[in-house]
Amino acid sequence: MYQYETIDRRYGHFSTRQNIQFNWPALERVPDILDQMDEVDMHAIQNSGNCIRSTTVDHFAGVAPDEVLNPLVYAEIIRQWSTLHPAFAFLPRKFKISLSGSPEETAAVMAHDIGLNAVFDYDGRRGFTVVVGGCLGRTPIVGHVIREFLPAADLLTYLDAILRVYDMHGRRDNKYKARIKSLVKELGVAELRRQVEHEWSFREGGPGTLPAGEIARVEARVTRPVYRALPQVSAAY
Repeated sequence: MYQYETIDRRYGHFSTRQNIQFNWPALERVPDILDQMDEVDMHAIQNSGNCIRSTTVDHFAGVAPDEVLNPLVYAEIIRQWSTLHPAFAFLPRKFKISLSGSPEETAAVMAHDIGLNAVFDYDGRRGFTVVVGGCLGRTPIVGHVIREFLPAADLLTYLDAILRVYDMHGRRDNKYKARIKSLVKELGVAELRRQVEHEWSFREGGPGTLPAGEIARVEARVTRPVYRALPQVSAAY
């Protein structure tokens, strides 16, 4: 890979989404940069534009002791579903999704267009609390819970319902009011929830439902690092 000194201005922008952005690569260097990225299985698809951007997870993914499920698995499933999705290639504005694998939220899910916080329900099933309408930027806002528990298998069908409501009603005439946070404010949380649930009623249990075999297929690709076991620390002082 190119050293950052060769592709930018010798500094980058660390964002709240736990990444680093290089905003000024020379245009004539971009093809070479993309070729180098391809050598390590990386790409720049949907890193800009009014589409679903890269999905982020908490930094303890795969190793958190209280982890309900490995968010890396579901982030990869979302990536495969959302990349070049023909229905969501021209959204009103950019769209960001974040997952936390533990009930103790560690991925800023409340500050994303959609935030997914992994939880168990009363029957011990694994799933997500769904948050919609969070955002940072010039007018930050905390998202709202629209569903307390969504079974993990229903993840893609429910995301599809949210995106379709946003795609239908989101403002395309004013980019400052085009994020889904503005739609939540305009409709109200209860009405947005009603419309999303209505859209989902046509998709629940449909072809987009994740079979256990598909989840297992993706999970087999996600390697877990082997950490040295630390000695137990006594709580007594």
